[in-house]
Amino acid sequence: MRRGGGGAGRHPKSSSMAPSSAADRTPLTDQPLYPRNLDDAFSRRDSDAFSMCSSGRPSSIPSLAAPVTNLSDRSSQAAALRAVNSYLAPSSIHLRAPLPAARDILAAFRHLLDHLGYPINNSLEEDLLTLLRSLGCPYKLTRSVLKAPGTPHHWPPLLSVLYWLTQLSRNLDNLDASSSSTPATSDDLMLYLTKSYDAYITGDDDAVASLDEEYQSKVRAHADASRMVVQALEKEVEDLVATRSKQTSGPSRLRALEEKKEAFTADVHKFQTVMTNWSTRIKEGEDALVEKEKELEAKVTNSKRMMAENEELAKKVEMQVVNVRDVDRMAREMQAVEHDIAKLENASAGLEEKGWELEASLVSKLEDTE
Repeated sequence: MRRGGGGAGRHPKSSSMAPSSAADRTPLTDQPLYPRNLDDAFSRRDSDAFSMCSSGRPSSIPSLAAPVTNLSDRSSQAAALRAVNSYLAPSSIHLRAPLPAARDILAAFRHLLDHLGYPINNSLEEDLLTLLRSLGCPYKLTRSVLKAPGTPHHWPPLLSVLYWLTQLSRNLDNLDASSSSTPATSDDLMLYLTKSYDAYITGDDDAVASLDEEYQSKVRAHADASRMVVQALEKEVEDLVATRSKQTSGPSRLRALEEKKEAFTADVHKFQTVMTNWSTRIKEGEDALVEKEKELEAKVTNSKRMMAENEELAKKVEMQVVNVRDVDRMAREMQAVEHDIAKLENASAGLEEKGWELEASLVSKLEDTE
C-alpha cells in the first residue's frame, strides 16, 4: 500500500525483505507473511455476544455493553418506564405505573424478543434467560421472578431488563436505518488495496506502480464522468432558474383569468340589477292595468244600471198624464239625462282608449324586456 507519492513507504528491491531474484525469495506458500484472503484477515471477531450456543439461532445482534443502572428509586423507574412505553407504543402494549399487570409484562417481553429476531420456541423463562446470558446482559433474572412478574419486589429487576432490551432494540433499529440509507460502495478500492498490498509485501514495485497508475486512471475517469454529470446538472439548474425567472417576471396567467372572472362577475351583477328593475316595473304596470280594468268594469256596470233606470223612467212617463209644464220639465230632465249619458259615454270611450294604450304600452315593454 502506498503512502504519499513516488516510492515512499516501500522496501527497495535490494532489501533483505524483498530479494532481488526469484531464486532468493522464500516461497510464500510455506510461511505466509500476510493473509491471502481478506475474509481470513477480518474473521477474528468477538463472538461471545453474537452466538446462541444452546438454541442455534443466527447471531445478528451485537453486544450492548451498557452500564448497570440503578432503578431502585421511583424517579428512575418512572423515567425507564416512560422510555419502555414510548418504544412499545406502536404495538399497543402499555405498562401502567406503578406496577403493571403480569400479562402486560410478559407481552412486552414477547414483543421485544420477537423484534430482536428470537421467537419463543420452548418457554418464555428458558428462552429469555438464555438470550440474556448470550447477550451479556448486566442484569440478572431468575425463573422465580419470571414466574411471578406482578409482585412489587420483582418489578425493579424486570424493569431493568425491559429497559435494557428496549435500548438494544432502539440501537438496532438505528443501525438498520443507517445501513439501509448508506449506498453500497464498490469493491474496486478493496481489490486495489489487496493487490497493492500483495505486491508491496512481495517487493514488486513495478506491479505496485502499475496498480497505482491503473487505479488512478480509473479514479480520474470516474472524476471526469462525475464532473460532466455535475456540469450537466448545473446547466439544467441554470435553465430551470431562467425558465422560472421568465415565468415569474411576466404577467401571471392566473391573475389574468382572475381579472376576466371579476369583469364577468361585474357584468352578471349589472344584468341581474337591470332584470330586477324591469321585473319591478312590469309588476307595477300589471298592477296598474288590473286596477284600470276594475274601474272600467265598475263604470260599465254603472252605465248599464243608469240605462235600466232610464228605461223604467220612460215607462213611467208613458203611463202618466202629462201637461205642458210636465212636458217642459221632462224635456229639461231628458236633456240633462242625455247630457249625463253623453258625458258617461265620452268618459267610457276615454277609459277604453286609455286601456288600449296601457295594453299596447305593456306589450311593447314586454317585447323590449324579452
